[in-house]
Amino acid sequence: NNEACAPARPRSIRVEKAGTQPVGTPNDDGTYPLDGAAFAIYDNAELSGTPVSVLDGGSSFVVSSLEKGVTYWLVETRAPAGHVLLPRPVPFHIEVGTDEARSTVIVADYGPDQGFTSVRVLPADADASGDAALPGIRVVDTQVGELPKAGAGGIYPYLAVAAGLVGLAGVCGMRRKEYAMAK
Repeated sequence: NNEACAPARPRSIRVEKAGTQPVGTPNDDGTYPLDGAAFAIYDNAELSGTPVSVLDGGSSFVVSSLEKGVTYWLVETRAPAGHVLLPRPVPFHIEVGTDEARSTVIVADYGPDQGFTSVRVLPADADASGDAALPGIRVVDTQVGELPKAGAGGIYPYLAVAAGLVGLAGVCGMRRKEYAMAK
């Protein structure tokens, strides 16, 4: 559990929440920061016990207590208003980079066929400063669709018209019978 004969240090990553609504400064992939999400990171597939980290409220969070060689699961516990939650936990683990700085590398433990099209792994950025230099996971939210209000009154007006026509047909039939008997 050491890196080059030194104690292993916890690794930091960032978790970002993004959307497609043009609010704020756009990210490099054309998405925009989205506030109001909440996440939890677990170190077991059952998602039981106390989470390793809980993130709440903003659009970007820093997690600084992750160890390499452990599989973690990122769970979205609350989506911003008008958006949907991630359908299931996102598995990932931390590795140490091969560069001089032995930077942190996030490795996704899911394949392209597992439906995580809204989850993007971001590499560390040596040219950036602060939290932006950390590797990260960006979750791009999908807006909840809203059906148009059609304004239909339902089936009841049609039933009323049908009952009226049947009644009118019955009255016409009775009149015709009375007319035929009078002759």
